[in-house]
Amino acid sequence: QLLTCSFVHWSWAHISSNMFFLFIFGRLVEEAVGTFHLVLVYLTCGVFASICTVLFGGVAVAAGKAGGGVVWASGGASGPVFGLFVVAVALRA
Repeated sequence: QLLTCSFVHWSWAHISSNMFFLFIFGRLVEEAVGTFHLVLVYLTCGVFASICTVLFGGVAVAAGKAGGGVVWASGGASGPVFGLFVVAVALRA
């Protein structure tokens, strides 16, 4: 679940904006480090973003399970894409 949530999106606007910025920052990082390392950086940033969501809180979703309660949900490539942005800026510095 720490990795798969990076491939789930909440809406078409959400996935469209993530793919737009993935295209921009992914190209910059790929030119500098190559395709294999781009994928490695993307997946690592995705897992790291998920761990941060678990530690610091995510989006509260009303649970339909017995006993009620709140479930934390996370979805989207925003974490990995932001990680690519940070790497792209660090490579340009």
